[in-house]
Amino acid sequence: MNEKNKEGKLPDKILAFDSSTRRGSLALFIPSTDEVIEHYTDINKVHSERLMPSLRFVLDQYGLSLSEIDMIAVAVGPGSFTGLRIALATAKGLSISKGIPVKGISTLEALAYNGFYKDFLICPIVDAGRSKIYFALYGKKSDKNLIEIIKPSCGTIDDIVRLLERRKNIFFTGNGICKYERHLKSKLKRKNLLFASEDLQHISAIKIARYAYERIRKGEKYDNVSTLLPLYLKPSDAEEKVSADRRV
Repeated sequence: MNEKNKEGKLPDKILAFDSSTRRGSLALFIPSTDEVIEHYTDINKVHSERLMPSLRFVLDQYGLSLSEIDMIAVAVGPGSFTGLRIALATAKGLSISKGIPVKGISTLEALAYNGFYKDFLICPIVDAGRSKIYFALYGKKSDKNLIEIIKPSCGTIDDIVRLLERRKNIFFTGNGICKYERHLKSKLKRKNLLFASEDLQHISAIKIARYAYERIRKGEKYDNVSTLLPLYLKPSDAEEKVSADRRV
């Protein structure tokens, strides 16, 4: 364990990165007071151009330095290949240079954590491009622990329909709702479906921070930065193109 946390104290100043979508963000979360500062990156610029200026902005709002940060939480995917690499590289670099422990968080799990106020199964769906979706299915325990029912996957909307056709009471969240809500309603009739409001459909750094804190609070360990990797679930567009060219 990192020197900062060798006594097992809970982190109270958490820096979080999310670059898994074009709507990237960076947040500072202080659990003891529930204070939050979140700064969204400019989608017209690449995350690499905005991440460090956003970091300086957020820290300056509280007059903090990196040496005062207790934990870094970072979205590991699935999501944008480039965005995930940038966020993870930044988190690892800060961890190594400043001695800050890191907790990697699945974007699908962080989205599912939004559904704890509903007594439903939780199905996050995230647009993966090219008519594909990242998805998973979770149940939950009374202590807010997620139970993985369908592991994080990449497929089509009809793959989701097929996997859910024997289930009911499903709460959908994620940015895939805006594109596929009507299709899900038509194909999963009488299944008692609920869909997240717009503010709960998007992953963000503060959701990553809150879920990472809960995981550490319940006794999970920090991640080894040398083995922490992105969760891609599908080949990159370039890899898919090479594969398609080889089949021609």
